[in-house]
Amino acid sequence: MVIHKARVKTPTGIVTLPPSGAAASLKFAQNDLVLPSLATGKKADVTVPAGTFKDCAVREHAEADPTGKMNATAWAHPSVPINGFVKYEGTVDGRAYARELVAYGLTGAKPKL
Repeated sequence: MVIHKARVKTPTGIVTLPPSGAAASLKFAQNDLVLPSLATGKKADVTVPAGTFKDCAVREHAEADPTGKMNATAWAHPSVPINGFVKYEGTVDGRAYARELVAYGLTGAKPKL
């Protein structure tokens, strides 16, 4: 994946990153921008505020990035647009960390940038 430009919303406004800044800033987040293969591996049902998703692909991983050492489990489902993200939980430097899908759809999105 090659990132040419990115806009980031911050508390003080919108910042446009130059190509080199975008690549550096998003290097560790780029895996969240694409739908991974969901055809093989461990499967599980998961319930989050957005609903119950049957047969989610489950991935467990450990990595180190700028936020620290991370051990996590991720759930992804093919009906969720963009990257399949449903739930993500684990620890960062020993502290609990979690994200859950609260809503989704194929229409009606409005840009906030």
